[in-house]
Amino acid sequence: MSTTLELLADGIAYYYDTEMLAVAWETTPKVFEALLPAPLRPYKRPIVTACIANCPNTSFGVSYRFGALGLMCEYEGELGTYYLSMPENDDI
Repeated sequence: MSTTLELLADGIAYYYDTEMLAVAWETTPKVFEALLPAPLRPYKRPIVTACIANCPNTSFGVSYRFGALGLMCEYEGELGTYYLSMPENDDI
């Protein structure tokens, strides 16, 4: 049986026919203060992101679904997302 890394085309994961619903909203700075660990900082405004996705066809041979809840943040000027939770229905 091949490992997931061996199945990646050129070291890149490709997702085909993926369906995703994503939302973002602004919350209060107090929420970020309570949830965002140091040294991460809110990125300009305290934006929360949430999504659910169905990934039925991947280049690494696994189909799965996931959800995610994240806080937009920055570290040393780089924008990113700190994920509070990202449950998946498969152990990939």
